Amino acid sequence: MTPNDPANGTVHIWDVWNAKDYTSYREWRPRFVAEFGFQGPAAWSTLFDVVHDSPADPYGHEMLVHQKANQGNLKLERGYLPHLPAPRTIDDWHLATQLNQAHAIRFGISWFRSLTPRCTGTVVWQLNDNWPVVSWAGVDHAERRKPLWYALRDVYAPRFATIQPSGTENDDDGASPAPSELVVLNDTDEALAATAAVRRLTFAGEVLAEETFELELPARGHARRALTEALLATDDAGNEVGVVDFVGADGGEVPGLARLVHDLADVVDQRLDPAAAEVTAEETSDGAVVTVTARSYLRDVVVLADRADRSASVDRSLVSLLPGETARFELRGDGPISAEAATDPRVVRSANQLHGDPIGTPLP
Repeated sequence: MTPNDPANGTVHIWDVWNAKDYTSYREWRPRFVAEFGFQGPAAWSTLFDVVHDSPADPYGHEMLVHQKANQGNLKLERGYLPHLPAPRTIDDWHLATQLNQAHAIRFGISWFRSLTPRCTGTVVWQLNDNWPVVSWAGVDHAERRKPLWYALRDVYAPRFATIQPSGTENDDDGASPAPSELVVLNDTDEALAATAAVRRLTFAGEVLAEETFELELPARGHARRALTEALLATDDAGNEVGVVDFVGADGGEVPGLARLVHDLADVVDQRLDPAAAEVTAEETSDGAVVTVTARSYLRDVVVLADRADRSASVDRSLVSLLPGETARFELRGDGPISAEAATDPRVVRSANQLHGDPIGTPLP
């Protein structure tokens, strides 16, 4: 048997990290992915406890001591430049590389899961680190969770939905009347009936196209639905987004099946408002509660809790909000965290910020 044969056994996919854009995960149709990964830096506190280049620099001597991949930082840069605005500060570099790591792995796993029942599983390299380093891990040496960890929790949810190119793994051997399809997986022991409401809307919230249809998912099964071209086709992808909401038979939310936000363009090509987030916080006995409200489409809100307090962690990250929507983030640490610290723009971050004025210390 040929090693790394996608038709038989397991494959290790390292061509993406080493040489290709992460969208090349779609070149693979594996049976089981036994190893693949994409790098990103450790949490800010973990990394800069040991890296003391002055000024801080991705290509500084100490930073490169803590980067053991061959040409690792060049690969990071090659990886994010097609997808994200080029960072101008070390703080924005840290955000961009962490976001791109999460985006890359979320993209790959979403694709592999959509190939069900052909592809039956994936194993990501890697969960955690044994020293403070720029690496493929989702949890760093100090046991702080990167944005990747939250992406993994979401993309590996037993009930999961994704939009993918049609004709990839259809039950009818690939025939499809539409360029895109909604794939919904139900890896639980209970059958599921749900209504899917698909919308395309502007970043300001204007609905441009919509369709509602019923889904029936057997236990340990899946459903596919071709999406009409009008739902996702656009001449203005930089100002529009696709959204799928799911409603159960009782009219309420479907347990375990989260809303699907489907970006129609990469961050670098989106006209995201850098001031879209309205952020407030309340101090608690063991941390703070941060409330974020979106003035317009707000993509991938992440809370870098350790930058508010070294002991702090946060319950969620990588949350995208439509105009007017609100999300709460719970920070917990060794004691109260002030509202001022919790709402610092270096703490509450988003992809939108990368389009605005640089945040933090300029790169050399």
